[in-house]
Amino acid sequence: MIMIRLVPIAPFTIVNLIAGASHIRFRDFAFGTALGELPGLLAISIFVNQISDTIKYPTVTSIGMLVGIALLLFLGGIGLWRWLNRRTPSTHPLTR
Repeated sequence: MIMIRLVPIAPFTIVNLIAGASHIRFRDFAFGTALGELPGLLAISIFVNQISDTIKYPTVTSIGMLVGIALLLFLGGIGLWRWLNRRTPSTHPLTR
């Protein structure tokens, strides 16, 4: 459940429907959902908070923090993309 929530594979409704139809226990579903959602929610809330601080108080420090957070989110997304591509076998004929 954690991996399904970390990687946005399908809309929440579809994931919830499939989880409800499967034999997953509610405790595992709730715990996996909480842990899987936490990194994304934290990243978004920190980024949005920094955007509002930069708009309210546009200093060199706040702009630098905003650029730094955006860069970390971007690099984290690239790292996750590369990690997922290494884990899944490629079917493309040129990458074999």
